[in-house]
Formats: sequence, C-alpha cells, structure tokens
Amino acid sequence: MVSRRTILKTGCSGTIFLAGCTSSSNNPQNSTESESSSEGIGETSERLTCGNITGTHILTVTPQGYTLTAANRQTAESFINDVNGLEADDITAINPSEVTEIESSEGYLIEFNQGNYQESDMGSFVNQYDGINSYSAGVSRLSLIRTGRILYTRLQGTQSVSDFSVFHVVTNDSSADLIAADITALEDGPFPSSLGNIAFHIQVGSDETITVRQSDLSGKFETYESTGPRVVLSLPRDALDKFQELVNQGAFDEGSDSQIRVKFREETIFEGGINQRLRESIKSDSWDGEIAVPFENSDTAKEFATVLNLDTMGRIATESNIEVCEQ
Repeated sequence: MVSRRTILKTGCSGTIFLAGCTSSSNNPQNSTESESSSEGIGETSERLTCGNITGTHILTVTPQGYTLTAANRQTAESFINDVNGLEADDITAINPSEVTEIESSEGYLIEFNQGNYQESDMGSFVNQYDGINSYSAGVSRLSLIRTGRILYTRLQGTQSVSDFSVFHVVTNDSSADLIAADITALEDGPFPSSLGNIAFHIQVGSDETITVRQSDLSGKFETYESTGPRVVLSLPRDALDKFQELVNQGAFDEGSDSQIRVKFREETIFEGGINQRLRESIKSDSWDGEIAVPFENSDTAKEFATVLNLDTMGRIATESNIEVCEQ
C-alpha cells in the first residue's frame, strides 16, 4: 500500500487563517491543519457529513487510479519508457525524481488512470517486469494533495461560493482516501446540486474530427452588454493546433457545414460555426487560443462553468459528487 508520510505543510494554523481556511472549531472533530496538510488544505480522519460541516454543500473528489511500485529509479524509468512506447498517453506524469521524496523507503511510484487500464493490467505488469514489485488501488498521497490544491484554486475562482474549506480525508485504507470540501454557496448562486458530463466536439462534414475530453477542458464565465453571458473555453494544445489547421484549410469558411457542438448533461447547448472575427484571428496567427460559447442566460452559463471546473482535476481521472445539506 502507498504510505502516508507527510509531504507538504499547510499554510493554515489555529490562529492565522487564509482564504478558504477555517478555524479548527469549524472543522470535523479529528482534523488537523499542521504538518500533515498541504498549503490551504486540512487533514481529517472523518468523512464530511451534513452534521459536521458549517456550509451548504459537500463536494467529494476521489481520484481513480492504480499505483505500481518499482524497486529503483532505473526500473521505473525503463518501465515508463516501455509503456510510453506502446500506448501510454494516459500514464500520469509523475516524475521518478519527485516520487523519491515521498516514497524513498518503498521505491518509485508509477500511476495509471483507472478506466484506461484495468486491475488485471497491473497484475500483468508485476508479473512481466523484473523490479516492479507490487501494485495497489488508488493514487499516491502526492497526487491526492495535488488534486486538493487544484480544487482549492478552483473554489477560490467560483463566483457562487462565499466560503469553503478543503480537506484530505485519510482512511484506514489508502485506496479509499479522498479530497472533500465544505462549501458555503451564495443564496443567489447558482451552485450546482449535481455534476454532469460536458462534451466538446468539432465536426467537419460527416466526420467528427476533434473530440475533447472534459478532463482536458477548462473555462471561465463572462458577461458583457455586447455579448451576453458566455463561457470562455481553453482547449488542450493538440486540439488547438488541429482546429487552427482546419480553419486555415477553409473548413470553417462562410457557407461551410462545419460546426462546433457543446453538450451539457446530454443536452446540446451550442451548435454552430465560428464568426468572421474569430476566423480572421486564427488565420492571422493572432488568436489567443480561447473559444467563447454563448448562453441564453447567466445562471446556466455560471453553472456550466462551475461544473466544468469542479468535475475535472488535472490528468488523473476523478469521481466527483455533490451533496446538498439542509440549513
């Protein structure tokens, strides 16, 4: 199993509070905010429930993955090179030099996203590679802390949140460890009561040319008198390059049937081409790489942006859930 050695220190304490941190009296009973926490993140052995928080919502984020333990740096690097040479674009980018800082006594850790690989694959790796000693369900503490820090940053930028605290929930089984947040939402929100799938497609003719996974998207809500409410999406580099190539080839010229399609909870919220200004910006190489998706009303746009940013936490696949607490 992955050990629970301390990795990072918190920026919160019992007397000095940072944005998003709360005093220990407002935290779950067995929580700590000292050496066993990352910056801005508390640690607790209790799961967050509506009975032990002060906020209106509980957001839990559970990374989905497997962790292999290699005996030494050379074995870890050789294994990663072998798998990357096959089809491992979904292997997480944990650098062996970073891993030694948290697991030097046990070896070097290599993480995989669950869903792209199965538990049987982990067993095969252990059997086939000398020096790959074991595997466990779940991800390393380092990855959990990184996930918590991403969530902390996302909540700071969420307009419908007035206060929050983020915790690393430590259990007796490290594979069940998770990140949880005690969130106080503004009354006029809207803060989502559930999370849902977001899909982004770029289609040229009858062929769907580009599909961007939700985990690779990020977005921010904006509204102006001239445009109305919208969410500005940032795409990953490979999708940006391909989209720019298509535009330069004339795939989105006036009169073409190419379109961008965005879905939210299985409903198409935008379907159409691009305007002349964006087309000219892309062709002149002055494009900033962002795509603005218009919405009919601000509430839907804000909820879309919130769900997008709270349901994706970096490269590691996560399972996120929201629980609404009656006040």
